[in-house]
Amino acid sequence: MPFQAILRELEERREKALAMGGAEKLAQRKKQGLLNARERLDLLLDKDTFAEMGLLAVSARPEMRHKTPADGKVVGFGKIDGREVAVISNDFTVLGASSALTNSKKFRYMKQVTAKRGLPLVFLGESAGARMPDRMGSSGRAISGGSDGAEFLRLR
Repeated sequence: MPFQAILRELEERREKALAMGGAEKLAQRKKQGLLNARERLDLLLDKDTFAEMGLLAVSARPEMRHKTPADGKVVGFGKIDGREVAVISNDFTVLGASSALTNSKKFRYMKQVTAKRGLPLVFLGESAGARMPDRMGSSGRAISGGSDGAEFLRLR
């Protein structure tokens, strides 16, 4: 694949992830007077300090990848009053921020990093529960297996 095509694909995936569950779902939340996951982080964190992890992550299930930008969790690091923190903000516009394989790996990675670095972890949660296809059967049980938690960065 030519380099320009790779860059174009990267930008398209980035734009889709930043659009979260889409304009219609974001407008619905705004009409209800609710902040979306990114707006909550904008209010919580010091300006221009947020560094997102796993922006391009999507569902581990191929049939769900097109509708799971960032797999329903916005995670990363920022500062509150100048102090570094880790943050997780559930994105209700993506399948009700339901728990699934990929976003569980993102969550686990953040917990590992915060424990290792001694950082506070702020979790802004709202969720519809678990995505049953991701949680049932042997594949759903495998998520608690031993890994370094960074594999979500490699998921496509």
